[in-house]
Amino acid sequence: MKPEHQFTRAGSLSIAWQARDRCFICWRPHCSVFCRTPKEVLAFARWPASTPTGQALRDWLQSIDLREPEPETEPSPALVAELQATGFDPKHHDLTDHDPIGNTRTII
Repeated sequence: MKPEHQFTRAGSLSIAWQARDRCFICWRPHCSVFCRTPKEVLAFARWPASTPTGQALRDWLQSIDLREPEPETEPSPALVAELQATGFDPKHHDLTDHDPIGNTRTII
């Protein structure tokens, strides 16, 4: 899966934010880790804030939206009633007409 946000410094550091998995994928030569917080990323990267790369990394971490996604809302009562009336429940359908192997016996 392609990362939504990525921070790269040529050959020395690569960090990608995966919003779906809510984690950072961090890489430097001969080492890669998953991090959950920006603090863990900074500890892994080991770039001081006084360097241009360290400052750019901190700015990039602040620009990422780390909030949890909002939970999905409940379906409307009308939709629930419709799904219960015409849903995938076998009792709502005549399977003898539509299922070509409905009367097939299983031999074990």
